[in-house]
Formats: sequence, C-alpha cells, structure tokens
Amino acid sequence: TNSEIWYNVSNENLEVLENEDTILIRKLLKGHSKTAKEAFHLETGLLPIRFIVMKRKLMYLWNILHKNEDELIRKVYETQKVIFTKGDWAESTKSLREYLNIRETDEEISRMSKLRFRNIVTIAVEEKALESLNETASKHSKSKMLIKKKLSCEPYFTDTSFQKSDIELTFALKTRMVNVKNNFSSQ
Repeated sequence: TNSEIWYNVSNENLEVLENEDTILIRKLLKGHSKTAKEAFHLETGLLPIRFIVMKRKLMYLWNILHKNEDELIRKVYETQKVIFTKGDWAESTKSLREYLNIRETDEEISRMSKLRFRNIVTIAVEEKALESLNETASKHSKSKMLIKKKLSCEPYFTDTSFQKSDIELTFALKTRMVNVKNNFSSQ
C-alpha cells in the first residue's frame, strides 16, 4: 500500500480499515461476533492498522530526510514545514512524532541509520498501541484479563502441538466467548 503518503486521514477512515482488518482476523480465528476488537490484537500481537500507518509514515519521513535537498519530494516537505497548511503531510508527521513522544529533530533523523530510526519508531509505536489496547481492554469485562505489559503473540498461536481447532478454542476460552451461561449474562 501507499499508506505512508496519506495525509488528512480522519479517524473515521482508519476505523473503516480497522473494522475490515478485525473481520479478517475474526474469520481466521472463528471468533464470536461479540468478541472485543482489542482482544484480537492483544492475543495475536498484531498492530491495529492506525499504528501500522504511523510507522510507515515515519519511516517514509526518514526516506525523505535522506534525499538530496534538490529533489522535489524533499523540497515539498521543507516547503510544507515553512508554509503551514492544516492537515498536510509535514504537519501530520509532526503530530505523529509528538503523539509517539519521538523527540528527534529532522536534522538528527537525517544523520541516523535506517535501522536505528526504525528501532526508535517501532518501540514508540508498539508502546502507544499497547497503551491504547490496554486502555480499551480495561473498559470491557471480557478483555480485562488480556491486559499485557508487552504486545506479543501468545504462545498457543505458534505452538506446533496445537491444531487450528485448538487455537480457536483457546482463543474463545481466553476471551470468554465459549457459549456457556457464565460468559453470556443475557442467557
């Protein structure tokens, strides 16, 4: 995709993409229709789409800052920084850096290796994604038990002794979506 160059994307736009992503994960895991969205991400360790877009945008920023100052894309970025337009790409990446608490300046980023900057971005994005997922989980009775200190795939997904049906059942048990009276108070 070209999500790294999207600008002025609303939360509603991202929610549409995230809903489609959740539908896919739900189908893969044969998850119950009422399973909380954050449970899919907390259990699989997958980042929500909005955080993937953030990461891609910031890595593209690294790419722009490593271009020659005579190249058009670099000139456009530098102009956007000087001539502020609400919602433009430069403004959105500045907001992302503030949101993710990435304090490195453009000058510092331009002197960094791609690997070093990717590590900074990955850590910041994963921390913010986990914070967001945990905050949402804390508000849902069936997700409270899934709150984590680190966003990672649960071992039962990669355990070769588990068959697909075992993974689906384990997921249903952990998310309290097995069809028993205790899990569904309206029954």
